Amino acid sequence: MTQSTRWKDIWAAKAREVIPDFDLDRGFSSRVEEIERLSEHELIDFIGPGRSEIILDAGCGTGVNISRLYSRVKKIIGIDFAPGSIERCQKRIAAQNIQNAEVLVGSIIQTSLPDHAVDKVICLSVMQYLDDHEVRLALREFSRILSPGGLVILHVKNRASLYWLTLLVAKRLKMLFRRSTNCYNVRPFKWYLHELSALGYKTEDFNGFNLLTLDKMPKWLTSFLQRFELRHYRHWLFQTALVRGHMADLKIRAKFNGGLEVGSVRDEMNNHCAIADASQLD
Repeated sequence: MTQSTRWKDIWAAKAREVIPDFDLDRGFSSRVEEIERLSEHELIDFIGPGRSEIILDAGCGTGVNISRLYSRVKKIIGIDFAPGSIERCQKRIAAQNIQNAEVLVGSIIQTSLPDHAVDKVICLSVMQYLDDHEVRLALREFSRILSPGGLVILHVKNRASLYWLTLLVAKRLKMLFRRSTNCYNVRPFKWYLHELSALGYKTEDFNGFNLLTLDKMPKWLTSFLQRFELRHYRHWLFQTALVRGHMADLKIRAKFNGGLEVGSVRDEMNNHCAIADASQLD
């Protein structure tokens, strides 16, 4: 069983639970209202949606970002490999009477979309569920479906941060004592910059969040620090590369400048799927 297949089973089980959509997508309860409002404003500002754009939400979950973006773009497409999440997403779209959204069950490493179909791809809090090879395949697939000069916006977990360094140590200690824990593929910021560059992307900008938070920190202190960061994220200190590069949650915006042949992308993805199918027989 591949890691992504294991996570697919986990999300399928979670989607059947009687929990709010927010908890299903994020894995935790909603934060203080002001933090959510400031966080949403900062995210939309970073994505920079345009009225004439078609956007793909790769790993859309229950459609929170579709709700945020549909009124700002020409069309938004959502893809998620968890049928339960897509079912919830469809209910959200119907309830809000959203007319310019389409959602599909599928994998982000091999979509059914035609070449050059979208102007932007947003992929938020998904990459930690994929292994390194799957991340590369996803980035290659994004390059295939992006229009010339299209943008990819990633939200990733940053291993080179105080939060994830301490959390990963705690998870390894649990594993030593044979306690069950979900393991994520958390990578340093430089890993993503290298992979994006190698695949023909040029990183235009990046931003971060959660510089000083720690796992198991008192909720009031976490809220205080998050509120402070979001209120002052444009301050010169938070805009320095050194500080941003060590935040736990990173957003990366990169433009695809070409360099990959569409045929070679499809060939490698088909090979990956064949290997994954074969592993199911073991």
